[in-house]
Amino acid sequence: MSRTPARPRDRRLSTALVAMGLLLVFLLLVGCGKDPPSPRPNVVVVLLDTVRADALTDGPHRAETPFLDKLRAGSVAFINTRSTSSWTAPATASLFTSLYPNEHGVIQGFVAHRKTMEIMKNRGDAALELNALPGNIATLPERMKADGYRTFGIAANINLGPEIGFSRGFDKFTRLDDATADIMVDSVAAWDPARTTGDEPYFLYVHLNDAHSPYIAHQPWYRSARDDSVADARSRYLSEISFIDGQLSRLADLLDLSRRGLLVIVSDHGEEFFEHGRMGHLPSLHAELNDVVFLVHGPRVGVLPATRPEPVSLIDVMPTVLDLVHLPHAEPSSGLSLAALCRGDDGASALVRKLNERTLFAHRLENMLHGRSLWSAMRGPWKLIQDEQNRSFFYDRERDSREQLPESRTEDPVGAGLEPALAEFRSRPLLGRGNEIRIPLDKKLSKQLKSLGYVR
Repeated sequence: MSRTPARPRDRRLSTALVAMGLLLVFLLLVGCGKDPPSPRPNVVVVLLDTVRADALTDGPHRAETPFLDKLRAGSVAFINTRSTSSWTAPATASLFTSLYPNEHGVIQGFVAHRKTMEIMKNRGDAALELNALPGNIATLPERMKADGYRTFGIAANINLGPEIGFSRGFDKFTRLDDATADIMVDSVAAWDPARTTGDEPYFLYVHLNDAHSPYIAHQPWYRSARDDSVADARSRYLSEISFIDGQLSRLADLLDLSRRGLLVIVSDHGEEFFEHGRMGHLPSLHAELNDVVFLVHGPRVGVLPATRPEPVSLIDVMPTVLDLVHLPHAEPSSGLSLAALCRGDDGASALVRKLNERTLFAHRLENMLHGRSLWSAMRGPWKLIQDEQNRSFFYDRERDSREQLPESRTEDPVGAGLEPALAEFRSRPLLGRGNEIRIPLDKKLSKQLKSLGYVR
């Protein structure tokens, strides 16, 4: 039986149907081979209160930190990071806003001066007058929340809380005054249902206060030196950091940070052990207080392990975090994104030049009653500190890394240029609308401030 030849139109239609079928099969096969779109990474920022930079580096006064050592090997370590101050409230406000203290306006925090307390007591006005974070400047948690992140914060320092505005932008915020790191990690673990439910990524801020005075001796790291009170205090301090290290390891396992997110570890300021004649973090801007920790770990977001020597600051943390998770930069900002250095981008050379050419600043309120301040400016190997009497002291950190050899003037053009740069910086206006607040200074608060050394 003979077949009827297909007409040209029928052949064209059949060919088109076959082609469409093959294309559909190809797309299905390709689609099955592809992973689903990757969700946005979780972001965790851990601040180690009072941890000086050299406590985590090679040297005679180094804490035992196996977890941080391993983390550092797989992270970008910014080994020349400067704080914007030398106490918690101003420095952490800079972390949260990418602004210097004289720009965001938080320059004091929960510090009570004995003479001020006496004056207030005599006039029957026992209250601390503080400045909160300006309401018109978006903080890091507010920026993360605005772009769809669930936000969680937990802090063990009295300065971090709703009074000064640090709880803004958090879906859940808890302050556990003076809580140790193990309690803090337990609290984060208790948030698991809230943190792990839902499709949105989360931002978590953890503020650990263990290294702050009074120092607790932790075994097996503490080495008694009771015949030398300073050495014994340093040993207790370093044992606190070793204790924190173990709890950070717990936190990283809990959050699965090695695979799933971006982890940033910083400190707000350091601690002095008589390098310049005092203990703790009394008014000073020297290296032991101003040099801080800054590690960025995030294989998931393209962070490549490296040790970066460029001078950076706490004002750079916020723009770096936002950039690494592809969120828009916040304005106003005095910091720079270091994401190109974290990812090893080809265009990082321009950023390196900019970092090496800019001047970094720091501020510390020295005398609350008279409004006197300490200021510093840093560029290249040179650092300038101006005291409350506007006297200038220059330090060449290449040959004097511990800042023991002050010079009243210098002929070096970079060093000499710091004075006019600092003069310009000191004249900058406050960028936010200052929020003045009054905190009742009752017996409980007074006792707490004294225990933390916050009564001067």
